[in-house]
Amino acid sequence: MTYVPVNKRTLVADLKEHVVEIIFDKVDGERRIMKATLMRQFLPENFDVSLLKPEHDVAGRDSMSVWSVDDRGWRAFRIDRVVSMQLLVNY
Repeated sequence: MTYVPVNKRTLVADLKEHVVEIIFDKVDGERRIMKATLMRQFLPENFDVSLLKPEHDVAGRDSMSVWSVDDRGWRAFRIDRVVSMQLLVNY
């Protein structure tokens, strides 16, 4: 499988301003398509936005925590298992 390189800082910046469709392979091998964001209007009201810096990502250095627009909750994925990413303009 070919995975795309992901710059975590760039992705965080994109997620803060857009909804991004991320296609990735889960650890169990299942492929997942997720509409993800870190845009303030989608996050829970009581969320501390200072935690959105990549160095504070609680999922670890090889993973990234994002808000799943469809699931309306936090999800994580491994950045070394990303197949593709696309900014979505309809959000």
